[in-house]
Amino acid sequence: MFAGPKQIIGILIPNIKGVAAVPYFPRKTGSIDNMRTAIPAILPPKQRRSQETLERLLDAAETVIRSDGIAGLTVMKVVSKALSSVGAFYRRFPDRDALIYAVQERNHARALELYADQLAALDMENMPIEETLEKLFSLRAAMILRDAPLVHAFAVQGALSPVFQDESRRFFASCRSTLTLVILAHRGEMAHPEPELAAEMVCRTWLALMEQLVFYGESPFDSPGRLSDAHVLVSEFCRASAAYLRGTRAVPLPD
Repeated sequence: MFAGPKQIIGILIPNIKGVAAVPYFPRKTGSIDNMRTAIPAILPPKQRRSQETLERLLDAAETVIRSDGIAGLTVMKVVSKALSSVGAFYRRFPDRDALIYAVQERNHARALELYADQLAALDMENMPIEETLEKLFSLRAAMILRDAPLVHAFAVQGALSPVFQDESRRFFASCRSTLTLVILAHRGEMAHPEPELAAEMVCRTWLALMEQLVFYGESPFDSPGRLSDAHVLVSEFCRASAAYLRGTRAVPLPD
């Protein structure tokens, strides 16, 4: 059964049987000149009105990315939707990349906070591993698919700048660590000879499934109907993962 959910929520457990949690730390405020390797950080607003303007610009940027994609994001669209001005924009952001990076950081921080709150609200102490997996991955899938345009935009930026790529790596490493720790809390139900490896395999396979849904949508290999439904895919993934984790020792393949 599930052990110690309150310790796991918020990525606070330092270690479970040698598997370390990976905390998420957004980069520190500051600036670095090389735009190819770093994005100048924005200085935090000191006044409430300035903070409200910043939030409106970030909200507007998110809205534009969701509707028009990363290619359709322009400074003029953002300031128009935010009911702001170009001058106000450039007082807060040196350029478009800095805006996108700020959107990425905010989205990641909010996603981790929401996920932690959702997990904390679940009564998982007496759940079997099957039910934990279903709830764990259903919550995460809903969040990823809701933010699919943003995830796609951040990946595009990551292909152009290592700073965006590093931010995504920190975020997904933190997500993967949390998922792994929750799974390993069911160690007593797992028959796999290497529980840490098995939990890591489930999490990496999960991320690959989400990547396909976000970046490619329906696969050309999908059968019509049911397997193109994300909810069905998540449910089947959880069933397969539970069987894998509970399964008996596999027969070793010949060398």
